[in-house]
Amino acid sequence: MLKETDEADQAANTPDAVYIATRSPVLELPDELLVLIFSLIESTWTPVGKDDLGWLNVTFVCRPWRASALQAPSLWTRVDLHLGSEWAAAFFERAGPMALALSTEAFAQDEAEKAIRVLGTLVARETWPWLHTLCLPLILGFRFSLLPTAALSNLRSLTLSDRVIRTEKPWHLIPYTLEDLDLIFVFAPSPFPGMPLRPFHLDGLVYLLTHLKALRSLTLHFCSFQDSELSSATPVGLPALRQLNLSGAGEDCLRFLRSLEHPDKISKLALTLGDYEEFLLDEAISYVLQSSKALPREPYTSMGVTRTYDEMTIAACRASAPTGMIDALFAQDDTYAHQSRAIKDVDLCYSVVDDYAGVDGSMYSVFHGLDLTCVRALYFDNVHLAPASFLRTFGPARAIEELHLTGQGMCGALAALGLCTCSTESAITTSLTPVQTATDMIFPHLCVLRIQSIDFDVLDEGGVDPSLTVAQVLRRTLAARAQLRGVPRTMSLKDCYVNPDWEQQEIHSWNDVVPPVLRDWDARTWRFTGP
Repeated sequence: MLKETDEADQAANTPDAVYIATRSPVLELPDELLVLIFSLIESTWTPVGKDDLGWLNVTFVCRPWRASALQAPSLWTRVDLHLGSEWAAAFFERAGPMALALSTEAFAQDEAEKAIRVLGTLVARETWPWLHTLCLPLILGFRFSLLPTAALSNLRSLTLSDRVIRTEKPWHLIPYTLEDLDLIFVFAPSPFPGMPLRPFHLDGLVYLLTHLKALRSLTLHFCSFQDSELSSATPVGLPALRQLNLSGAGEDCLRFLRSLEHPDKISKLALTLGDYEEFLLDEAISYVLQSSKALPREPYTSMGVTRTYDEMTIAACRASAPTGMIDALFAQDDTYAHQSRAIKDVDLCYSVVDDYAGVDGSMYSVFHGLDLTCVRALYFDNVHLAPASFLRTFGPARAIEELHLTGQGMCGALAALGLCTCSTESAITTSLTPVQTATDMIFPHLCVLRIQSIDFDVLDEGGVDPSLTVAQVLRRTLAARAQLRGVPRTMSLKDCYVNPDWEQQEIHSWNDVVPPVLRDWDARTWRFTGP
């Protein structure tokens, strides 16, 4: 065993440590329960290197914990290559006959090279366990064919980068037992890189897909299917497919969608369109709407829209999805949606490159086609929303309880919260009127309003009254809703700005409309310096 584990073992077995451990109530737990606790820790505390061993630290606490962990093969089935060859060998030994997951998240070049060396050490072993997962998305220079064929015979999940596919076409080596297949692009500079995977790289992929009867999840990044087997072959079966993540040129993505026998059964769809013709968007939206109806008993309960660089994205989650996934998807400002770790936990992610003036209208036509009646939370990040468009699009979402607004473009949404929904028949902004009855108030059940990165001191240009500052717009909105008991119980402001040179009357006016009970903002980021 490694030097670190021996030193930890010695420290954990000094007389004082043993005496304290024997008095600890946790030692009364049966091994089965202790191993279950360790497995939960293992699933959330991933080792990242010698300086951070993650869940492995629990094996250094005391001798009983160490013994329980070492005698539980199930804890040693996920081999992280970036920990080094000694750790990898230890995992192989401790896992015994159980199938392994072989993975690395190494991103830096030196880490990737280290992972390759570890793989080379493992390949030289005389005996190999079965692999149920192989996740090597960022290793450069790795050859799939070096792995023992017998070890891959029961493979369930496979993640490979385009670099592997360009080096060798491994399709004939991949078993038909796969349930999860991810082919991703390494270091893609934009939604439509200059060198997608061409048909000669993909020769054999279509044949493989037609035999993957158990495949439930598929990711294809930047694959060009023009003049490939896909264009002339019979439809790709994939009867078990429920989760699909496609990104690339619009025609290539749609060509693949057309080849599926049951696109209406895909309950989780991530679709990123770059380099597309405008007329293709209507067809793409039809697939999005099909996916939204794949689980009629599980409607979407949270939705959002964001803009990253030149890409606009709509996302939606059902109640069964982990909480906070849309927030997590939108939080990575320097990452395109299809590259986010949160993408597999989001039920819908539809992105288009905003390269023509009509994309906003096209994106909101998606919302018009979706069922908004069960949506409880809405997220908006760095998009411009005109009040009339906001009211027309989201007026049917009467069950909204939580609203997140990020970025200066959200001023129109703040204004819309205090306007009458019945005044949107005209496209003229000046025709909008303040809300006067609860039935005409948007989001009547709104409980939580979270606002971030908005300057309240600037004029609301393009709003209902361009002479008002954003702060005055919000005061007017809250005052109108207060008369109808529509003011949210919690209002959070973060990274927002109010002019500290406001006159005392303005400060009192602000405080009257935003009472202390609603001031849930973070004092470290709220830059209002008035009394």
